[in-house]
Amino acid sequence: MKLYWLALSLLLYPTTAIFAGTYSGGSGTAADPYKIANANDLSEIGRQPGDFASHFVLTDNINMSGVTDFIPIGYYATTQLTSAIPFTGQFDGKGHTISYLNISTNKPGIGLFGIVMDGVTVIKNITLISPTYTTTGSTNPRAGGLVGFFQGLEISNCHVINPTIVGNSETGGLLGTNWSEICQIKNCSVQGGSIRGNNRVGGFAGALTPNSYAFNCWTSAEVYSKGTTASTTLEVGGFAGYINSSTNKITLVECCYATGNVIGAAISDNVGGFTGSNRATISNCFATGNVSGRSNIGGFSGYHTHNGTPTYSVNCFSTGMVMGTGTEVGGFNGFHFHYNTYWENCYWNTETSGIITSSEGYPYTTAQMQNQANYNAWDFANTWIITSPGSYPRLRSSFNKADLDFSDSVTLNDFNLLGLAWGSIVGDANYNPACELQNPADGVIDILDLAIFAENWLD
Repeated sequence: MKLYWLALSLLLYPTTAIFAGTYSGGSGTAADPYKIANANDLSEIGRQPGDFASHFVLTDNINMSGVTDFIPIGYYATTQLTSAIPFTGQFDGKGHTISYLNISTNKPGIGLFGIVMDGVTVIKNITLISPTYTTTGSTNPRAGGLVGFFQGLEISNCHVINPTIVGNSETGGLLGTNWSEICQIKNCSVQGGSIRGNNRVGGFAGALTPNSYAFNCWTSAEVYSKGTTASTTLEVGGFAGYINSSTNKITLVECCYATGNVIGAAISDNVGGFTGSNRATISNCFATGNVSGRSNIGGFSGYHTHNGTPTYSVNCFSTGMVMGTGTEVGGFNGFHFHYNTYWENCYWNTETSGIITSSEGYPYTTAQMQNQANYNAWDFANTWIITSPGSYPRLRSSFNKADLDFSDSVTLNDFNLLGLAWGSIVGDANYNPACELQNPADGVIDILDLAIFAENWLD
């Protein structure tokens, strides 16, 4: 189709500059990316696999209501994990939204991006609102609100709001799974919605596999296991179903959290408020959702083991109710495989969980968990904060930079705090470290901090 229109344009308008494809501009290069401005442009990408190695930018918010034939950007040509036609380009949403994307397919790899397989691809600055994805096959895996299968370099500043996703294995609110490449996922979220799948199901990711790094990501989606046999109900978690390292390939998840409930099936094993199975290193993370299943059930992690390299849970906590009908049910962690697996300074709430024992973690009452002095070796200057009496620790990275008083909103009070600290340096009476917005900090509150404050004002 593109060749037809190209030939026709050359015949009719031989001296007029033309655009490749049927997009709203651009030539697909890094300097001149294809411009995606409407539903037709976005749908066109999936119909043009020859453009999958190109650069794209969104130039407007896009409403996909009524589009019933959307083809994921990158896909499998069969109903099996074969004949991949992956996206290998670059995509910058420029802060725009894509609303009401609807995908129903019997093929694996479901998402705005079905398959990304390059190692250098970056997807950033996109928000998906109310996407609805449904698998019509019995086994097809890898469904995610943004990406089904990711073998690229980075996903950053991407958000999925109120998704409804029904998949099979490896199903997540943002990502189905990645695989064996150095993959960074930063500053992303899944806000509300429901995620349903069989094994390896998570509110943020179905699975994070070796060489993954997730930082400052969170989810409030509810997670459900819909499996009907023991082999299809494993590894269900509020953040990720399965987090895995391997020898010489370390996966690290830090400064992330999950607040949605995790509802396992009656025969679900390895279910946790943050992760169903931890085979990696998780630090400075927390989970607050209720958790239910059969065996290996925990408020934070259901199953903690290793896959060829030492694994850790460090400076983490959970507060949700924990319910299990089988064995190895713990307030913080269910089953702990003791060789090469470690935990440090982790806690769970015995009152809200209803559980007084755990294979990992220290038991605290609500009052103890809301007292900063009880968190041994936690960094409350840079990583954590308790914003008011009677509240749990929160991650500083989860606040807007301009929210200087950590009130969950940016107001004139924040601007006033910056003014009070203006011109101060470390050691001055009016120096306020919250106003030190540069990274790394330079020890003075000045015009450079004001510029960062202005960038985040009203966000």
